[in-house]
Amino acid sequence: MSTRKCYFLPPNLSINTLNTVLTGVSGSSLLTHKACLLYTLLCQDLIRLRRQGNEDGYTQIHRDDLFTLFNNKYRQVLDLLLANDLLQVYEVDELTGQMWQKGVYSKTEGVARSYRIPSPLRAPDKLFVRAPITASKVIMNTIDRLNNVTQAPTVLADFYRHAVKQNIQKLVLLDDATTRNLIKVRFERLGLMYSEHVVDAIITKFNESAVLKETICEFAGRLHPNKLREPKAMRSRMRFEDCLDQPLVEIDLVSSQPWFLSIVSPSLIKKFAPECADAIPFFKQVEHMDDVVLFKQKCGSAEPGQGIYDFLAQIWNTKYNDSFTRDQAKAICYRAFFSDYAKKESSSIEQRAQVVDYYQQRLASAQRKHSANAALGTKEEQKVAVAALKRAESRLKKAGSKLFTQKCYELFKEEFPGMHQLFTNIKELKWDFPRGQKLGVKVKYYANNALLAQRIEAQIVFGVVVKALLEAGVSYCFTIHDAFVVRQRDEVRARKVIKQAFASIGLKPNLK
Repeated sequence: MSTRKCYFLPPNLSINTLNTVLTGVSGSSLLTHKACLLYTLLCQDLIRLRRQGNEDGYTQIHRDDLFTLFNNKYRQVLDLLLANDLLQVYEVDELTGQMWQKGVYSKTEGVARSYRIPSPLRAPDKLFVRAPITASKVIMNTIDRLNNVTQAPTVLADFYRHAVKQNIQKLVLLDDATTRNLIKVRFERLGLMYSEHVVDAIITKFNESAVLKETICEFAGRLHPNKLREPKAMRSRMRFEDCLDQPLVEIDLVSSQPWFLSIVSPSLIKKFAPECADAIPFFKQVEHMDDVVLFKQKCGSAEPGQGIYDFLAQIWNTKYNDSFTRDQAKAICYRAFFSDYAKKESSSIEQRAQVVDYYQQRLASAQRKHSANAALGTKEEQKVAVAALKRAESRLKKAGSKLFTQKCYELFKEEFPGMHQLFTNIKELKWDFPRGQKLGVKVKYYANNALLAQRIEAQIVFGVVVKALLEAGVSYCFTIHDAFVVRQRDEVRARKVIKQAFASIGLKPNLK
């Protein structure tokens, strides 16, 4: 299995042609190799576009990526590629219908435009071809910067996060019948057309791409690896590149998200999230309340049927005459814990139900018009009716989601008033320290409790548990948020180390 890193180029574009356009002479220059990295980004995204059935779609490229590749000359490079039909830019402003020859900026603060590979450069039987990467130090440094361009500078120096990141970069996807069948099954389940050349591209991208960004988010300090965005079923087909015979084992915490919320304490805040210290008095106010004690017990329970998800499923089913399972109750938790409480307080279940009824009537009306126009209407009337039907369906779905969230919120407030008050107080704090918020965008303070729990989680996962694993010789390891992945041969030792690491700071999670 080849695990060398490659450029990906359109099938009908050669490096020699690219160099001639960019420099006026044949051959292979430093500028051309940098342009190959741009095409790698575009070619990789063809997988997403093909999955969506949108082969002629565009790929959004951030201005920071272009500056990383070409410095302040990126506009000149793009102009050459566009003028010579080696690149196309999205030109239509969907809001106004106005054409912009140099491309329309995205809605995200005007920092990205969308590009695509022209159809003459593509091929029906393959998404891209490999090209060897030059060993130039400049190119290697450019690749490093490109992969790091979205990482938060406040956490870049963390040794253990980077140890995990390096291990993830060593992962490969087995290219065999089992892997290919898993991909085929997923395509069929999503109603997508299966083709071997798309599967080839998926596996090649995973194993050989030079540009797979791993983001360390500034919101919580979590690592978001591009490779691990593949469906969960594909993890069974991943291996470390020098241990292909060793399956990987995922060691999860039971009810991890609620558990991390339940273990937050003044001492953990001081140790792992001191920037959130003004939340400490709120924890002291409620720590002895009966419902808070119950919440902690349920979140930490290892007994079947006695955890927080089981508890909320039972309460929900009794209150709303429903039949939620434990897994379905996870949605109750996330809506109840992390929604905007101020908005929920200004509404009610009755009001949300009235909105649902209204949009049900709108949908019924849209369906009648759609049926009538499908039979007798003009093409333009049919087009308008289809758009109106989709709009009505979307609005009803959104109204139903808001009703569900309102029910989750009111149930949680009723069952856990102390926890509700704690979360309310935390959500009202004006935490304006760096949190990954874009300039000019309103800060979502209602996410403060998620931020606090996730920052503590990330510091414990990397600074305590991963540290302990590496020091114990379990060097083949990586994390998926609060789960730990190791080689099968290391599982027994890893479980022991993980428990000891949590115990060293007074915590006792339940491992699956």
